[in-house]
Amino acid sequence: MTQTVVDPCASDVTPPVFANCPQNISITTPNYSAVVNWTVPTAADNCTATPLITSNYASGSTFPVGTTAIVYTATDDKSNRTTACRFNVVVTRVVATNPCANDVTPPVLRNCPQNITTTTTTSKANVTWTVPTASDNCTTNPTVSSNFPSGYAFPIGVTSVTYAATDAKGNRATCSFLVTVQAVVVGEICASKSETPWLEWISKVQFNTINNVSEKTRSERFVVGYSDWRDVSTAVNQNKTYALSIMATESYSTTTTMLYYRAWIDFNGNGFFDTNEKVLEQTNNGKVVAVQNVKIPLTTTQGAVRMRVTMKKGSYPTPCEAFANGEVEDYTVNIIGQFAVANLAQQRPTQLIPIVISAISPNPTSSDVFIKLESIDKRTVRFDFYNAVGTRVKSEKQAVEKGVNTIGFDFSDAPQGVYFIQTDVGNGRDVPMKFIKM
Repeated sequence: MTQTVVDPCASDVTPPVFANCPQNISITTPNYSAVVNWTVPTAADNCTATPLITSNYASGSTFPVGTTAIVYTATDDKSNRTTACRFNVVVTRVVATNPCANDVTPPVLRNCPQNITTTTTTSKANVTWTVPTASDNCTTNPTVSSNFPSGYAFPIGVTSVTYAATDAKGNRATCSFLVTVQAVVVGEICASKSETPWLEWISKVQFNTINNVSEKTRSERFVVGYSDWRDVSTAVNQNKTYALSIMATESYSTTTTMLYYRAWIDFNGNGFFDTNEKVLEQTNNGKVVAVQNVKIPLTTTQGAVRMRVTMKKGSYPTPCEAFANGEVEDYTVNIIGQFAVANLAQQRPTQLIPIVISAISPNPTSSDVFIKLESIDKRTVRFDFYNAVGTRVKSEKQAVEKGVNTIGFDFSDAPQGVYFIQTDVGNGRDVPMKFIKM
């Protein structure tokens, strides 16, 4: 008996079956196309060991922006085929976002100066500082500006300085500090005297045309141990040298006493005897004259300034102390230009001026100014006010009493600036004193 074996694949009509068909693929790109990769699917068949797999796009192909349908086909040896593996490749173009397009972050200011305080003997002071720097998250070099530059001439008072840093989007950061300019009250030089000028005192001072023989205390000024010789003056030229000599006298001759001499000239006219304004320093016994050459600096303030000579027993004096034994004397030095010629007013002889201004307040002033003065008798005095260029801007007569007087003047309408006041009593003028109108 013959048995016939039937081949089940002879009449195979079953298509292959896909495995691992990719899901839809989405990708973004800043460009107009993108390369897209995926894992190629596999297929199994009931009769064909390795079905033929084809597709309309291969993995790794470049796809344009948009949606592309991918179709995989599996075919067996009997030409049975399937297209059951389908998915989409979606390419979306995304324009890169500029992180600074909508920047709202302000710059950062660094090294903003601290508050600054300085002084001036005029109406203004040039103040400098290190300019702050700025950085920004988007702008490479933010713009840095301020309402006042470093080196600006600031008026007396308090001024707020503000720095601003601005980036390209207009974001702004600020920092501020205060500049305080304080006026040095010129003319109110510190007091100094000895308590006992009876045993050792200054008996003679020579400086250029000053040749003043003095006593223990100038009685007209009523201060023991201090002689106010400010009405005795000499004119000196900048950059020239003059001999200053101080002679002391002792009331006894059987002992030798160590006497110490110092002298100062207020070269910058700021109302203080600064360290660098000391022009004489010597010590010896009372039988010897202290002599030292004094060179007038080329950078000194021109005009009338104070010279103080002091002799003290036992140790060197300071310009503003009260001490036991010795004497203090003040004179006026008129500083003129290097090649200028002194006139009679600058080179006036020794004489007693009956009026001496001792203080001006407030200084600086914004309206009224009050003059404190000392008169040796009752009289009428003319007060002359001058601006910084020497023009007389105000003149007024007032009656003063013997002794200390305080007289007020309305200066509210005067422009801001530096002014000088001087008294005129007909037979002499006091040394002009400076004040500032704010």
